[in-house]
Amino acid sequence: MPGKPLPAYASFVLDGRVDLPTGTGTVTKTIYGGAPDAMSSIEFPELSRMFRVTSVEGDATNLRLQAVIDDRSTLRPGEPHTAMIVVDRRRGEVQAPFVDSDVVLALRGM
Repeated sequence: MPGKPLPAYASFVLDGRVDLPTGTGTVTKTIYGGAPDAMSSIEFPELSRMFRVTSVEGDATNLRLQAVIDDRSTLRPGEPHTAMIVVDRRRGEVQAPFVDSDVVLALRGM
């Protein structure tokens, strides 16, 4: 379970569009109240982030997205403004930064 200031149960959702040939796009990180199987529509905007994808490496089954948060005013103290997001289509997983560590998410809707 996440620690404060997060709710006891929260769902971490990444959503975005990436143009693989140009290595550009956007990814939005949103935190919703409730566990993934009972996720509510309540968002925690202070934890939401908009990433601009600056490069894409890899192949069709394993992608590494380098991204940056342009609006640094939204960041918490010590929160980095860059991120590496790894998409593993073969395993159906995405590895992404969450608070102070990386987490593995289920890949859906690709």
